[in-house]
Amino acid sequence: MFVVIPAIDVQRGRAVRLYEGDPERETVYFTDPVAAAKHWTALGAELLHLVDLDATLERGANTEVIADIAGAVDAGIEVGGGVRSMADAERWLEVVHRVVVGTLAVRSPDVVAAMVERFGSDRVAVSVDARGRQVAVRGWAEDTSVDALELAKAMQERGV
Repeated sequence: MFVVIPAIDVQRGRAVRLYEGDPERETVYFTDPVAAAKHWTALGAELLHLVDLDATLERGANTEVIADIAGAVDAGIEVGGGVRSMADAERWLEVVHRVVVGTLAVRSPDVVAAMVERFGSDRVAVSVDARGRQVAVRGWAEDTSVDALELAKAMQERGV
């Protein structure tokens, strides 16, 4: 089965697309991300992938906007960007179906395993962002020496 999951990247309260991941080089697709979510669900999307770019870059969060989206559409919602602790995951999982972590998988894999144990593997996903085989973290802002395939295997072994 093939599932298309539309992504809505939220920066400064708007639905955007970044050019080459540069937060200062954005194209605004919707000034109201709720309208973006309604657009995708009207086209049949049953799951939406939301990324809080501001939280990813540790410059605030779009918590209200994302909660508004979750309350406005009849679709599953997964959210990533700045989910860096068990408390972050717990807070989001009160509002959305699944959290997506990336940086946390590299920096604190035991926390990811604890999340899976506590919330279940259907509620925790790992995004392995990579340039070539090397994992990038913090919204592509920082390169690591971690091999993408090794990280994926390690996360699978931890229940993801």
